[in-house]
Amino acid sequence: MNKLLVEALLQLASVALDKLEKDEELQDKVISKFRGIADLIQEKSGRVNVHDMDTAIQLSLDTAIKRDKETMCQVLSVITTLYATTDVKRGAISGGTLLKFFGEDVFPHIDQRELRFAKHINDKVYKNVLATIEANFDEKVSNYLVKDYADFSNVQPRGTICAIEGILRPVMKNGSKIFNFIKNVNR
Repeated sequence: MNKLLVEALLQLASVALDKLEKDEELQDKVISKFRGIADLIQEKSGRVNVHDMDTAIQLSLDTAIKRDKETMCQVLSVITTLYATTDVKRGAISGGTLLKFFGEDVFPHIDQRELRFAKHINDKVYKNVLATIEANFDEKVSNYLVKDYADFSNVQPRGTICAIEGILRPVMKNGSKIFNFIKNVNR
């Protein structure tokens, strides 16, 4: 390979790493892209929790710390609407959506990182489902085991927690220094 071309590529890499080192917004974009790749790999390899709608509803009812009739109707409606309008490929979609919709007051155990998987709940569909569930509450709830207390025994994370930010952020903050050190050692 042409020595001048190699030197130009090395200089370009050094400038790019230096820019990345100083630009936190760019670092966030890089981390977001790597997370997306890791999420896709997890989904394709089957290393995610995937539930049918009834299981998602049961888990939601089990783990909601507010257990009044209004909240139970809303939980049933959110999950039913989610599954009716979205392809739910992982449990984190349900968790993130529940956390976004209800907040930590109802679902304090759901990790904030699941918010990135949250989906929008179609308001028209939600209100229609909610009205149906409220009108038939006893029948709808009889399909599920509703305890007097929150139960987290069936909530089990699956797979490994992706430590992308913990690895990439320090590398990006010091990337140009590492690169220049290696470049100078190899001269």
